[in-house]
Amino acid sequence: MAPLPGLESVLQRLDATVHHISYCLVSCLDSADTMRSVLQEIRDFRAEHKVDLNKLKEEIKRDMKSELEDMKQEMYQKLSANSALTQAHETRLEEVEKRIDEVETVNMAMSDALIKSMK
Repeated sequence: MAPLPGLESVLQRLDATVHHISYCLVSCLDSADTMRSVLQEIRDFRAEHKVDLNKLKEEIKRDMKSELEDMKQEMYQKLSANSALTQAHETRLEEVEKRIDEVETVNMAMSDALIKSMK
């Protein structure tokens, strides 16, 4: 049987294609290994930084709690100071009201005495 014309070139191209496919498969396997490796690194990175982030979160919570406690103490001190001031003002107002009542009583008595003496 005589070889078909162009069969050799077709076989060469087929061989080259098979070689290329083999190369691509090996590359893909290498890429898959690389992908697995990258994914594992990402998982490790996340796990490692998750601990760091949790530590940071706890530290921030602790700091905020401390600052809020300090603020609370400061507010209570200011509130106590204001309460004392309010109490002092209230006492002075009561004294002023008492003196005004006394002056009004004396004023009424003097007014009545003046009216009686004029009659």
